Amino acid sequence: MSSSIVNNNIASQDMDHHDHSSLMPHHKRLVCFVEGNIGSGKSSTSRELQLFNENCVSEQQRTDEWTLLSKYYEVGIHKKDIKLNYELQKQIANTYFKHYFKYNFQPLTSTSSLKSRESSFTTVNDLFEKEQLEAIMKKFNNLVKLHPNSKIMSQMSDSFDVNRYELDENVTTPPITCSDTFNIFFEGILSSSGVFTVMEYNKGMIAEEDYLDLCENYDALKRGVTGHMAFYLKPKNNIDICHERIKARKREFEGGIEKSYLKLIEEHYDSFMEIVATKIPVFVIDNSTLDAKQTAALILDIINAVKKDIKYM
Repeated sequence: MSSSIVNNNIASQDMDHHDHSSLMPHHKRLVCFVEGNIGSGKSSTSRELQLFNENCVSEQQRTDEWTLLSKYYEVGIHKKDIKLNYELQKQIANTYFKHYFKYNFQPLTSTSSLKSRESSFTTVNDLFEKEQLEAIMKKFNNLVKLHPNSKIMSQMSDSFDVNRYELDENVTTPPITCSDTFNIFFEGILSSSGVFTVMEYNKGMIAEEDYLDLCENYDALKRGVTGHMAFYLKPKNNIDICHERIKARKREFEGGIEKSYLKLIEEHYDSFMEIVATKIPVFVIDNSTLDAKQTAALILDIINAVKKDIKYM
């Protein structure tokens, strides 16, 4: 695959969309995305987050629409190299992500005063309370790490030091206030075009003209209204654990998924995050030893470290 095609696809992914019957677009709503492999624990973590904090609204694709994926898997994407049905691809995209239509998530700017829509990146220190985040990183030292491509600061003298602060294990951060509402999206258009569509093109499963048309289709889905894309959380599990979880939950259309397919997805996620991390902070979470409740608590700890006085455009 030519680098120009990959870069054009990724570059178009600075925006994402959403619709939820209980929510209206809100210009002061921050958004984080939880992206990870099949079986990495996204669904169970999403359910736990609904219980933890009413101000953190977690969203995932509607499970009653997952039947489309059974057709997708039946053609053998995870079994062998064959041509995919292009019209089915578009049907999946337009159905799977129709609930994103009303939301357009712009990246924050690279200063604390969020004045411009044209910023090139957001740093950790733009978004988070430094000492609070350092304490969280210290507490979960072996479980959560900042992606090496994520920018710590723009022009600041103080460095981010993960080892500087100790944290009492019994201390919990207070819930965020109503004015600091977050939407948490589990998977989205960004990864569907930046991971899966790229993967299919790399394997020769879709033609170049169809690939480019799919990218345009995803871009059309991403046009909406308001919101600020804040950061990514990337649960990372070893392939064996993901595969065991897939088998244990017994979703009929996932029955034939093989470890080699999961490995391929993980490789494309790694490439995708290499680019995303240059735009907004990406936290990589090792949740191989965490259950859903612990993962949800960790996500909320990170959210609670976001600055409360961010100025929006």
